[in-house]
Amino acid sequence: MINFFKQYTPFYKNYKLQIFYAFIGIILVASATAGTAYAIQPLLDDIFINKNVDMLYIMPIIVVVLYTAKGFGGYIQAYFISYIGQDITRIIRDRLFSHVLKLDLDFFQKTHGGELVSRIINDINRIQSAVSGYLAEIIRESLTIVALVALVIYRSPELAFYGLIVLPLAFYPLSLLAKKMKKLSFKSQESNSDITSSLTESFNNIEIIKANNTEILEAKKFSVFNMIFFKYNMKAVRTNELTSPLMEILGSLAFGAVILVGGSKV
Repeated sequence: MINFFKQYTPFYKNYKLQIFYAFIGIILVASATAGTAYAIQPLLDDIFINKNVDMLYIMPIIVVVLYTAKGFGGYIQAYFISYIGQDITRIIRDRLFSHVLKLDLDFFQKTHGGELVSRIINDINRIQSAVSGYLAEIIRESLTIVALVALVIYRSPELAFYGLIVLPLAFYPLSLLAKKMKKLSFKSQESNSDITSSLTESFNNIEIIKANNTEILEAKKFSVFNMIFFKYNMKAVRTNELTSPLMEILGSLAFGAVILVGGSKV
């Protein structure tokens, strides 16, 4: 993943202002998330246990401010990160098309037109998703984790110690899922290219197909490519959706450990 983003480093220098704004948004999200975790419980105790009437009017304002900051920060980072990803995609697509046009005729004779269309449109769109989506998520979640870990250490260093032991255990299964997703994504791209090539060839040669009455044969060939594409996509869905229950299980184990350790201190 790191090597993937490194190859786009030369592009990022052209977006310093957008990166700055996006980083501000990410910091707002992380700070608001940590602020909510820090403030809500003491405020609730102050209202319902200590019967502090003044806090009853202050707490809604604090909650609105925190969640507004989180929502506004999320909007800012999503917009500017998407802008960067979309513009990088535009530049790469322009360069790729210009490069392909300069290649020899031998290349075009060996390569299907549908494959070229798929590479220029679909594959580049996947790059955009990775650059704008995954990068933003990695940075945002990393800062949020840092903020929450700092809060836990401030609240209870001992519980933080146990949490920091459990946390790395999550990275191993997640890294395995990430590697599998990478392989499935590559196979899905190839399969999508086959579908595009099949469609392009069929439409470009529709007169020959009609003359030879091979409509059923072409439909069966397309159906095979389509089924392969479907299977790869479903494998990707199964792999991707494992992440959520896996994190839920690890979270429940961590929560159980916190209850056990924290309860023993009472």
